[in-house]
Amino acid sequence: MQNFIEILRNILSGQGINYEDGLTEEELVAAEQYYGFIFPPDLRDILKEILIKDGSFINWKQIGSEKIKGAMDWPFDGFCFDIKNNVLWDDKWGEKPSTPLHLS
Repeated sequence: MQNFIEILRNILSGQGINYEDGLTEEELVAAEQYYGFIFPPDLRDILKEILIKDGSFINWKQIGSEKIKGAMDWPFDGFCFDIKNNVLWDDKWGEKPSTPLHLS
């Protein structure tokens, strides 16, 4: 993994992407406990070494931030949007809810 991290650092630096030291074990555990999930082992290893400072990446040090909340809500919100506005509904699920309130 360490070889991969060095390659990743070189790629990021070569592209002019700023990064900082990764999260501590305590910061990783705090994020996992707050959000109720466990980072996959490979992502955990990367996050311990590198935290990309570009605004398009999640900064897991900012527990409770609107950016993280939005990223966590995005899949569910997209699913509800597709049910409401498109044809994403299977007859096996029963009757399609008539209002968005019943979708969430």
